[in-house]
Amino acid sequence: VHFEGDDLIIDHVYIERRMTPLNLYLRSASREDAEKAVIEYGQAIRDLAVTNIFPGDLLLKNFGVTRHGRVIFYDYDELCLVTDCRFREIPQSQHDEDDMRADAWFYVGESDVFPETFINFLGFDPQLKQVFLDAHAEVLTADWWRGIQERLRESEQRFRSLTELSADWYWEQDADFRFSRYEGSVEKSGLPSEFAAGRTRWEMGSLNLTEADWEVHRALLYAYQPFQDFEIQRHHPIIGNYWFSVSGQPIFDSEGEFAGYRGVGRNITARKKAVETALLNQVLLNTLIQTIPDRVWLKCTKGIYLACNSAFETYMGLPASDIIGKTDAEPVSYTHLRAHETPEHLVCRLLLEKKKHIHQSNH
Repeated sequence: VHFEGDDLIIDHVYIERRMTPLNLYLRSASREDAEKAVIEYGQAIRDLAVTNIFPGDLLLKNFGVTRHGRVIFYDYDELCLVTDCRFREIPQSQHDEDDMRADAWFYVGESDVFPETFINFLGFDPQLKQVFLDAHAEVLTADWWRGIQERLRESEQRFRSLTELSADWYWEQDADFRFSRYEGSVEKSGLPSEFAAGRTRWEMGSLNLTEADWEVHRALLYAYQPFQDFEIQRHHPIIGNYWFSVSGQPIFDSEGEFAGYRGVGRNITARKKAVETALLNQVLLNTLIQTIPDRVWLKCTKGIYLACNSAFETYMGLPASDIIGKTDAEPVSYTHLRAHETPEHLVCRLLLEKKKHIHQSNH
C-alpha cells in the first residue's frame, strides 16, 4: 500500500467470495441439499489434506457454501502443514477414573491431533452424521492422516530431486504475477527469496530488456500462455552482472479460474560468457587470417570448414558463406547447378575449371 498524491494505491489485495457459513446453511437447507453439503464438507477436508494443509479447526462455521453448492474452508487462523502435525490415536485408559477426568489423562503435545475426536464437535444431527461417516469415515482415523503425510513427503522428495536435476530454483506467482513462492539456490539466482516475495518480475528490472520487451512478455502472461527460456540479465552488488533463464506454466484452480504461474529458473551466466568468448575469438581469428595473403582455412576434426580467408575464397571460386559449415564433399552452392547436372558432376566441373584457371595463370 502506498500514496500517490491524494490517492491511496493498494498494490496487492485478496478478496473472498460471498458464502453462507456451513452451520447456518444446514439449518435452512433441504434434506437433500444438506446431505450434499455434508459430503462436500468431507471432500473439502480431503482436498486440503492432499495439498498439505490442515485447517486446525474443523468446526462447521469455519466452512462456507458457495452459490454453486461447493464447500470451501475460509478461516485461516489455525492453518498448519499436515506434515507438521502428529496424528495419534487416543490411548486406551487403564483405570475407570481416567475416563471421568475433565482433562486428558495422557500427555498431549503441541502438534498432537486426535482425528477420532473430530466428529464430537461437528454438531451433525444423527442422520447427517451417518451421511458423513458413510462417505468420509477414514478421515476420522489417524492412519489415514499418517498415510497422507507419507505420500506428501514422498511427493516433496520427488519434486526436490527433479528440480535439482532440471533447474537451479523453483518459483510460483499469484494471479497478479507477484511472486508467492521462491525456492532454490540463492548463489545461483543472485536473489534472496524475500526480495522477490510480493513483486512482479518486471518490477525487479533487468539490464537487457526494454519496456517494449516487457510489454511483449506481459501480453503473453495475460493470455495465460506458457513461456520457455525467457532470458534476463541483472546486476548483483557482490557477484556483478549475471544471466538467468526462466520458464513457466499457467496455473488454474479447480473451477478453471486463473491462479497464477509456476516454473523454474536456471543461471546461464557461464553459458553466456562462453558464447561471448567464442564470438570474440571468432572475430579475432577472422581478423588475423584475413591479413595473410596465402590461402588459409580452418577445419574441425570432422572435416567441416570453420573459417577461411579471401585468398581461399578466390581459390575455391566460392564465397565464404558457401564454404563454412560444409566439408570438401559439399563446399558448393547448388545454385551453380546446370540443367540435369548432379551435385557430384558440379564438384568435378568446378575443380576442372579451377585447374584450368591456375594453369592459364602460370603461363
